[in-house]
Amino acid sequence: MDAKNIPGLAYGNAKQGKILEQGDYGKANLELNVPVSAQSVFAISSMSKQLRPRQSFLLQEEAKLGLDDWLKDYIPEARQD
Repeated sequence: MDAKNIPGLAYGNAKQGKILEQGDYGKANLELNVPVSAQSVFAISSMSKQLRPRQSFLLQEEAKLGLDDWLKDYIPEARQD
């Protein structure tokens, strides 16, 4: 990762609330040569946008969410503009 100037990562594997494995590799900041640690904060920006629709469909399949539902159905204090 360092040789190719690729940022590092932190990972965790958990099951039923119990951490089974965790670790980190590489650099959190390439310019400052700061290694990734358990306290590293990553700016994921738009990376999570692709995960949200998938999770929505999974919840819909489990009848826990309707695709035509309003946010206020789940979070009453949310604005509905």
